[in-house]
Amino acid sequence: MRKILEPFKEDGVAGTAPSRGRNLGGSDNTSFSNAGLPGIGMSQDPIEYFTHTWHTNLDTYERILEDDVKKDAVIMAWSVYQLAMRDDLLPRFTKDKMPPKPPAEPSTTSQPDVKPASKPAKAPRRRKG
Repeated sequence: MRKILEPFKEDGVAGTAPSRGRNLGGSDNTSFSNAGLPGIGMSQDPIEYFTHTWHTNLDTYERILEDDVKKDAVIMAWSVYQLAMRDDLLPRFTKDKMPPKPPAEPSTTSQPDVKPASKPAKAPRRRKG
């Protein structure tokens, strides 16, 4: 990735970090790592990151730095294209070096066992007359 990102050094690209863990959360690339695929985390410019606005109701699109987003889109597109055009696949863990998959967490959205509602009894028919 260093070679791929080299043309963007003057734009302040901080770099990337390969992910070895298979735990989910923290970054979007962990989903790939969890599946045993190469995960690449892109480093982010720390401007307003982890501030009082980060992931709050104040974290709105008006605060986006337009020039940064445009540069990031170009860098990501370039990186994906370069990785896709490689003659060989990205390195993968061998079976003996694959980090273990984390234990499954108990589901917090499961519903308690509920018996299906029984059909209501039919009302007796009225006699005419």
